[in-house]
Amino acid sequence: MTHLDELQVITLVNGDERYVFLYHDEHRCQLLRTFGRFAADPELSFTWYDAAMLAHKVRVRAEATT
Repeated sequence: MTHLDELQVITLVNGDERYVFLYHDEHRCQLLRTFGRFAADPELSFTWYDAAMLAHKVRVRAEATT
């Protein structure tokens, strides 16, 4: 198993809500789109700021592994 096969986890705690995202590096673009869909959903407390912060963390983590 290479590091690209490892399951990645990123979380966000927003008050009483918890957002936990599991992904593989090869699906990083899909994860970033998911952040956008969540931020656009008015029924969720997930904001565009949350999406931007998590996207930044995902990109930094990806750069650290390459």
